[in-house]
Amino acid sequence: MAARPDFIAAVAAMLGVLIFDTLPGLVIGIIVSILLLVYRTSKPNIAELGRSPGDDGQFNDLERHSENRPVPGICVLRVEGGLFFANADAVAAKIRQKYGLDIEDKVIEQSVHWAEEQARKKAALYGDKIPSNEKLDMAVQFVWEAIPAAKKASYQERLRAKIEAAVNRYLRNG
Repeated sequence: MAARPDFIAAVAAMLGVLIFDTLPGLVIGIIVSILLLVYRTSKPNIAELGRSPGDDGQFNDLERHSENRPVPGICVLRVEGGLFFANADAVAAKIRQKYGLDIEDKVIEQSVHWAEEQARKKAALYGDKIPSNEKLDMAVQFVWEAIPAAKKASYQERLRAKIEAAVNRYLRNG
């Protein structure tokens, strides 16, 4: 898999040496190699894994091993490359696009559940004398603090609606 990019870098260096001279050709080869390295690390392959037949407990790439079977209800993924700050958003977007997973919504759902528990604890602490809108404001505050600042604007209305529904559900079932 790495043979083609390495070949491209070698050809670029060779052409640079033949056309410009030794030192400029070497610099061209180094620059092309660095650019190819950045490209490869920014787009790592994401493999979906399945269980190998038998009781060995191994998981392998489903595309390479057609005899493997996915685990029902679980999506096992392997990022085939380094995962670091420069490619983390691209990897997350690729996972969302390829597998239809909305990771941020799952985080919000978990945060809403946690906020609902916090509202219940506060209500029990104060003998359920807190008005409904104050419970909602407490729940929103707990979840709001967990969301990164750059994403707050896009989540504001969705979050408020989900928390309001959770608090209302709690008040009805109370």
